[in-house]
Amino acid sequence: MLKPLNSSAATSAEADKDCHLVFDIDGVILDWVTAFMTWVNDTHRIRSSVMPEEIRAFNLAGYFSHHRTFPERKFIHLVEEFSKSEGFREIESFRGAADFLEDANEAGLKIHAVTACGGAEAEASRRYCLRRQVFWRDEWPLHALPLGASKKEVLSQFPAERTLFIDDLYKNVAGAREAGIRAVWHKSMHGTLYEDMDEHLLSELYTSSWDDLRCEVHSFLLKISPAMADKYDGGLLRAEARHAEETYGWL
Repeated sequence: MLKPLNSSAATSAEADKDCHLVFDIDGVILDWVTAFMTWVNDTHRIRSSVMPEEIRAFNLAGYFSHHRTFPERKFIHLVEEFSKSEGFREIESFRGAADFLEDANEAGLKIHAVTACGGAEAEASRRYCLRRQVFWRDEWPLHALPLGASKKEVLSQFPAERTLFIDDLYKNVAGAREAGIRAVWHKSMHGTLYEDMDEHLLSELYTSSWDDLRCEVHSFLLKISPAMADKYDGGLLRAEARHAEETYGWL
């Protein structure tokens, strides 16, 4: 649902100072592909021909066609059914997503999500899932669009020079850049370049780690809000400490 970015209580002067961090959800925060493949197998007894990390196409229908003839319309119906299922409420987040969001929030960034996941029922499930998986806060807007809808209308509401957009689909990144918004191409599941969208032909590299993404956020903040960048430095240090603890058992 499309909502105004600023509440009526916020003045235009206050809004002008805000720095917005806008996320896609699936492929960045939540592991939709793994959850969908698991649900299709458990619910319809249809197995995919590859593991989630081996996906090389945005249109997943071809990965199920070995099982039987799999028309495009049938696959779209499965996606719609999944968006209304209990499995959609239980999609797991990528490891590190919750910490990344909290670090950005503590630095003062205004966090938003834009996702083309379906209607009102899907939006409610998505909020439930995000709260459970990454402690999504009520004050963080969620802009839920119909399945497959363009994100340009929502993105056009943000102040271009003070907004950083993150998406796993290059076409959405390119669309944001055309609108003057700085955008980062990020895939939380490394290696999933979509050949049916010609992503494998691009010379641009995507980020696939939260540390790389933190560097992108810090670089963005340095240009528009050095004070906020200083605050975000603390997030970088905490991330390094967490990494050391997980890797070497320090702290």
